[in-house]
This record gives sequence, C-alpha cells and structure tokens, in this order.
Amino acid sequence: MKQAVLIVALLFSFQLDAQSMDYRLLRQFHVERNVKLDPAFSFVTDAGPVVSLAFPFGYALGALSQKYDVGYQNSVFLLASMGSTLGLTSLLKYSIKRERPYETYSEFNSGYTAHSPSFPSGHSSSIFAFATSTMLLTRGMKYHVPVSITSFAFAGTVAYSRMHLGVHYPSDVLVGALIGIGSTILTQWATNKIFQ
Repeated sequence: MKQAVLIVALLFSFQLDAQSMDYRLLRQFHVERNVKLDPAFSFVTDAGPVVSLAFPFGYALGALSQKYDVGYQNSVFLLASMGSTLGLTSLLKYSIKRERPYETYSEFNSGYTAHSPSFPSGHSSSIFAFATSTMLLTRGMKYHVPVSITSFAFAGTVAYSRMHLGVHYPSDVLVGALIGIGSTILTQWATNKIFQ
C-alpha cells in the first residue's frame, strides 16, 4: 500500500514539475518574443498545413496520372502516413482535451487563436510527417541531403511558430513532432511489407 501511495505521489510530482517546465519555456518563447516577428510566424504557421497536405495529394495525383508503379506505392505510403498521423493526433487531442496556453494564462496571447484542444500539436505532427516522408522518399538520390535539411528546417520553424504565437506548450510541439516522425517511419515499413 505504501509503495502505491509513493508511486502516485511521484507521478503527481513529476506531472506538476513538467507543467511548470512547460510554462517556463513557453514564457521564454512567447512572452519574451520579438512581437515584430508575429506576422512572419503567423504566415509560417498557416503555411505548414498547406504544405504538409498538398505534398502527398500532389504527389499521388502526379504519380497516378503517369501510371508510375513505384509512384503508386509511394502515393499509398504518403497518404497512409498523413492519415495515420492526423488520426492519432486527433484521437489524443479529443481524449486528453488539454486547454490552450492562452485559455489558462492570460499572458499567453498574441491574438492568434486555434479551435481544437492543445495536446498534441497537429501542425507539428503533420509537418514532421511531411519532412520525414520527404527524407525517406529521396534516400539514395543526389539531392537527398539538401532536401532533407530544408524539409526539417521548415518543420522546425512551423513547430516553433506555434510556441511563438502562444497556441501550444513545448510538450505539445515535441509530442506532435514525435508522432509525425514515428507514424511515418512505421507507415513506410508497413507499406513496404504490403507491396512485397
């Protein structure tokens, strides 16, 4: 019995410390931000979902119209990757229902709002799924390294923009990025198994 009470106390303590760290980090990213960069980060944050969704659908349309066999497999991979990423993100969002930072703390308010629960970040999960799939698809090609670096740099900028604008805690962004990367790698593995 004492062990169970100790474990619950430790978990509760860890949760409080993690929330406190989330708060402190977001204060640095948002409250102490350069507000002149708000329009630029608003543009980046809005561009993220457009890029992450346009890429798999654009690739699939192009590959299927040319009847390209490898392109067909890659299209299935890209669409399944984005679907699994968004599905898992939505499931967690509406199961956990974490409030946005600006809903809990009035100091986190840039005027930019969102209309879904905070954890995890959907922008971060989808853009990191895009970056990971780009890296995996260009593997072995001569432009693999610059494309991969550019994709992940853009993904990191989109993820940071969510904290700069005060709509996500750092943990929302981190878990979102891990979901995007992990689900994309698992989806490629599953797609390769199916097509073998």
